Amino acid sequence: MINANELRFGNGKIVSFVGTTKNGTSFIINNLATLMSDQNINVAIVDLTRNKNSYYMFTDNDENLTRRASESLRNLSNGRVEGLKVGNSLTIFTATPDEFEDSFNKANVISLLSQNFDIALLDCDFHTDVDYFTYSNEVYLVQSMDALTIQPLTKFLSELKARNLLDENKLRVIVNKHVRLKALTTRMIIGGMSRYNAPSMSLQRDLFDKDNIRYIEIPFEEEVYIKYIGEIASCKITLNGYTQSFVDSLEHLKEMVYPIDSNQNSRRRARKEKEKKIKITGKNTQNVPINPNNSFDPNINNTLNMMKKNNQY
Repeated sequence: MINANELRFGNGKIVSFVGTTKNGTSFIINNLATLMSDQNINVAIVDLTRNKNSYYMFTDNDENLTRRASESLRNLSNGRVEGLKVGNSLTIFTATPDEFEDSFNKANVISLLSQNFDIALLDCDFHTDVDYFTYSNEVYLVQSMDALTIQPLTKFLSELKARNLLDENKLRVIVNKHVRLKALTTRMIIGGMSRYNAPSMSLQRDLFDKDNIRYIEIPFEEEVYIKYIGEIASCKITLNGYTQSFVDSLEHLKEMVYPIDSNQNSRRRARKEKEKKIKITGKNTQNVPINPNNSFDPNINNTLNMMKKNNQY
């Protein structure tokens, strides 16, 4: 467990996202981060999953980018904010899929994220170290309309609650791939998520207040997912071409995750002024190494073949 005395929080927000495989956790994070980046919010994606999909999605199978990606999370653990830059306002921190974070300095990771970014989006799974959930400002539970995928999520939440590590006040729900059904409503999905039932029915445990938890629906639209699959292949995610209804729902999610106030705007303006000063003077006022070649190559390549070989796609 993290020694709380080692943490040095900044003004940045730490938000975790977790859900059963194939419910679209990475889909939500990648598109949300793109929206925030387009609005000049300094955002980081931190891939804490076992599969490390970000390692494949943002490197374009480029040897130089792959090396930087593989070292980025380790750099953060060692006290260096050297991630994989995607545009001006988005930074990726990940590692190779076979690398486990047991040896990482979690206090450094959390502290530096909160000190150097407006917001950090943690892509988590059921193997992610529980400290990251403990020290997140909010935890978003990503669940699709497929009721059969609820049980693994509730089992995970039940185990956290049994260890007194589940803070109900931090929980939010994202109902992803939402479609309107008479037989299955959003409220029914949330109700199923709010209670753990062991397969043998030997244990039942309430997890959160289903009637008062904050939630949002992200609609299922076939053209959105077709576009996203194509963007995975090209290693470049943009909001261009998405339907207006999807973009609107993404904007509502952004307002829920990162509501903008005057203080946040002031901090972002100050950060932009520092970036301009660095570009003009060539001096890094924050002592963070600057690499002018640390950029994102959007060309289409054989990333999908690489992912298939590693059973990631």
